[in-house]
Amino acid sequence: MNVLLLTDFSSTANHVMKYASILLRDKPAKITLMHVKKPCSGDSCSGKCNTIFESKLNKDLKVFKDQNNPLHQLNTHFIEGQYLDSIRDFVKRQDIDLIIVGNSHQHQIEDEIDLDKKTVDVITKVNCPVLLVSKNTCLKSPKKLLLPTDFSINVEHKVFSVLSEIYDFSEKNIDLLSVQNNLELTQIQLTTKQKINEVLSNIGIQRISENHISSAKKCASVGYDTIVMFAKNLSVFNLVFSTKKNSAKQICHNNLPMLFLHG
Repeated sequence: MNVLLLTDFSSTANHVMKYASILLRDKPAKITLMHVKKPCSGDSCSGKCNTIFESKLNKDLKVFKDQNNPLHQLNTHFIEGQYLDSIRDFVKRQDIDLIIVGNSHQHQIEDEIDLDKKTVDVITKVNCPVLLVSKNTCLKSPKKLLLPTDFSINVEHKVFSVLSEIYDFSEKNIDLLSVQNNLELTQIQLTTKQKINEVLSNIGIQRISENHISSAKKCASVGYDTIVMFAKNLSVFNLVFSTKKNSAKQICHNNLPMLFLHG
């Protein structure tokens, strides 16, 4: 598995690396820790950026180096360039399977989700699964996943393939959370729901349950470890990240890591 860890050298980024080290502990992985910096302008550049930031990257990579994990191949990469274009280009050239990133917003409020534009752009505009980790995410291996969906996105097996690469489903299960307004699904939604169940079963998930968002309070008490979402499903994305929706906040609070799928 080829994993890209994005860092801005903040305390949140350090927490993200600790979470990633636990998540990938038993997985063979090539892990690249990368920082993207806006190019220096004119005389303000000392010409030492590469040396300075490569040193900082290697220092931060100590979280993984201390594990001395034979399953992991560790690398660092520093880029001076436009943030989104640089990430998109690197993902394509290096055939990245998963991006792991923290929210770089400086004013994250407890129990509210407030994403900065750079984070949203990575999630929605880079064609690669993205795992968003909060500064408050518990440092433990996830066991129970939640997939909010309105069953409007047609899915293929490759969309979910990253799940089987990240998680060992012998001890895990997933709940589908239906978020459409009407309790009764259309025929198209029923077909999509059936396809999602088939694909999830095929990748080894032992138990698949279903709830409706009207029972959000009940779901919140279950103890989910990770939320899985389709990055292109904007209606669900907006619902989950709306601080005005109490039902969404009860489940999708900022402590949970969120895996955004593309395909």
